[in-house]
Amino acid sequence: MALTGIDTSSYQATLNVAGAQLDFVIVKATEGVGYVNPYCNSHVSQALGSGKLLGLYHFARNRRNTATAEADFFVKNIRGYIGRALLVLDWEDGVADVAWARAFLDRVYATTGVRPLIYMSASPASTYAWEAVSKDYGLWIAGYPNNRPNNLATPACPYKPGHGWTVVMWQYTSTGRIAGYAGNLDMNVFYGDRNAWAAYANASKLFKTKGWVASLAALAAILGVSAGTLAGLNPSTLQDQPIAPGTVITAPPEANEDNDTRDEVEPYSPPAQPSQGTGPTGQGSSNGGAYVVKAGDTLSAIAARYGTTVAVLAAANGISNPNRIYPGQVLRVDGQASSSSSTSTGSTVTVVRGDSLSKIGQRVGVSWQTLASLNGIRAPYVIYPGQVLKTTRSGAAGTSAAGSYYTIRAGDTLSGIASRFGTRVQQLQRWNGITDVNRIYAGRTIRVR
Repeated sequence: MALTGIDTSSYQATLNVAGAQLDFVIVKATEGVGYVNPYCNSHVSQALGSGKLLGLYHFARNRRNTATAEADFFVKNIRGYIGRALLVLDWEDGVADVAWARAFLDRVYATTGVRPLIYMSASPASTYAWEAVSKDYGLWIAGYPNNRPNNLATPACPYKPGHGWTVVMWQYTSTGRIAGYAGNLDMNVFYGDRNAWAAYANASKLFKTKGWVASLAALAAILGVSAGTLAGLNPSTLQDQPIAPGTVITAPPEANEDNDTRDEVEPYSPPAQPSQGTGPTGQGSSNGGAYVVKAGDTLSAIAARYGTTVAVLAAANGISNPNRIYPGQVLRVDGQASSSSSTSTGSTVTVVRGDSLSKIGQRVGVSWQTLASLNGIRAPYVIYPGQVLKTTRSGAAGTSAAGSYYTIRAGDTLSGIASRFGTRVQQLQRWNGITDVNRIYAGRTIRVR
């Protein structure tokens, strides 16, 4: 069995993905360490909404940046879709740098649990020594013999690149056409069925803790996986902090709950009728006096856009340092202080049908990432009607078997927290793995004693 599909970027901005008669679409998400496709969310939403299979790709600029930096940028911007999308490294820059490609693919796998494909033309795929890559990752190969056929089809791939490659997909033309769109399109054939696609896309597993687990490293030992990989898949879980019962953890596909002789963890399946969170960050938006910060925004630019001042925005949003805003942060732009009481009771909100973390975040004035962290929600960020979510966390220090903890609030500094709890900044850094004293964020819980 084979599937037919296309890949898109900002060049296909006007394409009606939902109306196209195809099995899958692979959307450009990011490039390098600073570019996010402004049409990614639109095409992704259309694909998912119309039942099409989804892929997301990153265009490497490996002559300029490190593999880790680019992989982390890609994952940060597509984290809301992990588990629902096949992931791809687009390899067209320094094509001879096999080690860079391997490092990128390994980093994405370590932080998502998904093994990406690598896309390249037939020439580099057959020229360089790819054996170290092909043993773990599949190939999406590109080659256009006379650009035929130029419609959606399932031709057999004529390329035999060797070097251990498994050809998962072939891009056979760059001048394809579909009804309703006047421009050229890349046409692709995927050699497998929908289950095979899902196997590439949804490689991670979910587990829920049944009892207290001493640390993330202890949980990694229970599941028989690398502690580093588990930490990468669960970035909001502190590695040295005890994990409470009922916490949902994302694990790589090789995780095995049978190692759990003390019955501390169990497989977890999301409830029925889920409502998903948002996808790639990088597109700012506003709704009813709220603005979601995108990458590259500054407070002064946002102030100018909405006819206000930096001072007014800072006061309305409790911002102590106007130079420190972050993608995904929700700002009030109408001069009124943000409120966490909209459609909520006290410090909680009850999910209704059609809700997502981003919609709730805009209503209550916090980012969807903060909501996910407060409620222990991991990728693929599933919520469901009737679920009660916390929207705030007490700022007081709490205690556990491993020490005392404090949840950072807007305006906090590491030196101020150290002074409050009678310790030193350096000690806080060591306890919590903080490398930059100026980079702490509201909603994170840190050890203070």
